[in-house]
Amino acid sequence: MAEIVPASKVPVSEVLGIVKRSDVFQMLSGMPMVTRPIMRLRPEDDYVFNVMAAVAPEFKFDAELQAGYVQLTKA
Repeated sequence: MAEIVPASKVPVSEVLGIVKRSDVFQMLSGMPMVTRPIMRLRPEDDYVFNVMAAVAPEFKFDAELQAGYVQLTKA
């Protein structure tokens, strides 16, 4: 699936992209998704939960030194 997602910090004249091949890009899981209940002080308090997870992108180079990302700038 290919789609363009606007980002507020990227100038309008630039395009950033990633190559979704496992030899040049993968998502690292630093912490699996965890659902943690928040303590209820009174019985009539609502149940509230925190959902947490930690992931980070890892960009790698293949055997031909091609990277897993691209940056294009309009001249």
